Amino acid sequence: SIGLLSLRHVFSLMKSGSYSLSSSALGVKGLPASTFILCRNLGISVLEQQDSQEFWKLLLPELKLPILADIYSGSYEDYISAQDGSGRERRREETFLDISLEVSSGSV
Repeated sequence: SIGLLSLRHVFSLMKSGSYSLSSSALGVKGLPASTFILCRNLGISVLEQQDSQEFWKLLLPELKLPILADIYSGSYEDYISAQDGSGRERRREETFLDISLEVSSGSV
């Protein structure tokens, strides 16, 4: 996928010590590898800050690697039952890439 190739390119730049096109053309060292191509290919604005969780949600589908999606996603069943004795209920399966869990201070 284009996302995987773009990610591979960024890691290659980081490993080789080559830097962004503008800095390497000028012979400037010490600047970080550019993620511009990766962000452009993923449809992410380079002017918008992403935390790791938001970035992962954008990156994972673009990699088009089902095994990663299987490892890092899950589902749960949302269940609501009426308390008025009518027997009404609703079940809905929800998928997620991340889930928030409350952790009490005494559970660690």
